Amino acid sequence: MHRNQLIIDESVGANTTIVRAQSSGKSGAAECPVCGSGAARQSVMVQGPSRKLLRCRKCGLRYLFPMPTEEEMAHCFATRDKGSTQPAEARSAGLRHHVLSELSSYIHRILPAGGSILDVGCAVGYFLGSFFSSGWNRHGVELSAPRAERARSRGIDTYVGDTRSARYKSAAFDVITVLDTLYYFPDPCRELREFSRILKPGGWLLIEAPLAQTRLWRLKWCRGKFETTALGSPVPGDHLYFFTPESLSRALLQCGFSVYDVLPLPADDSGDGLRKFLYRAYSACSSAVWRASRRRIQLAPRFLIVARPGSNNRPDSTTHSAPVKAD
Repeated sequence: MHRNQLIIDESVGANTTIVRAQSSGKSGAAECPVCGSGAARQSVMVQGPSRKLLRCRKCGLRYLFPMPTEEEMAHCFATRDKGSTQPAEARSAGLRHHVLSELSSYIHRILPAGGSILDVGCAVGYFLGSFFSSGWNRHGVELSAPRAERARSRGIDTYVGDTRSARYKSAAFDVITVLDTLYYFPDPCRELREFSRILKPGGWLLIEAPLAQTRLWRLKWCRGKFETTALGSPVPGDHLYFFTPESLSRALLQCGFSVYDVLPLPADDSGDGLRKFLYRAYSACSSAVWRASRRRIQLAPRFLIVARPGSNNRPDSTTHSAPVKAD
């Protein structure tokens, strides 16, 4: 399938100036890649052999330092996909089905007539292929070439690479979804600025992310390999960033967005039996706490942030949520 040439901007090349997500002086100290706070505001949460996990005391962002390069991350994805199989991918997509169904329902409510949609990190195209058909012009970007090929087999116009190298025209999309992927980008603010450029005026950006506290707890206590997989290897095998609603909201505001909604999301299914029951009970309880606290206490395993380009799209505070405070 050929790419839709109407949405490609040849003037936006791959040689765009790269701004590093983290800066370091002679001392090698980090600055927060979201709020820019200096090294004095960064706390070391975990020290590993190759890098450390830092927490910004100003905005609550957790992140790895130093960051791998984009080339290293691309190689990591290509290597990781060599052993993947279609049955395993289908099972993984099935475990995400109920979360993706909620996300698609939200999009269909705000855009009942359809439009152009871009899924960043679309993998094999399960989300766009399962929940969006007639009335939607479907596009995806994906780092893994084998996964991108399977997305194309679902009828999705898929580019292998990142959003910036795809050179989409300005104001090309009604909706951009970034589902469980933003934490893989070494410079998320640069990606957010690109999303702002290619979204239509009044367009919608939906970002799904795991809550930093629950994700880190799982890695530290349930898996017990965080120091070796993320902090001990030359290229991390896990997330580069761990967001809270506040830290991600701050990044969006910095990059020209207004935050429209912040919502809790349930965990992915985890198979059958007791584990599945516990995961669903936890999700239900955290949603109840969120509602009882008037949308201020976020304990859910995942959250959704909905944003729009510009500062004149902010909703009435009585009908939409406010970002929670960083702990």
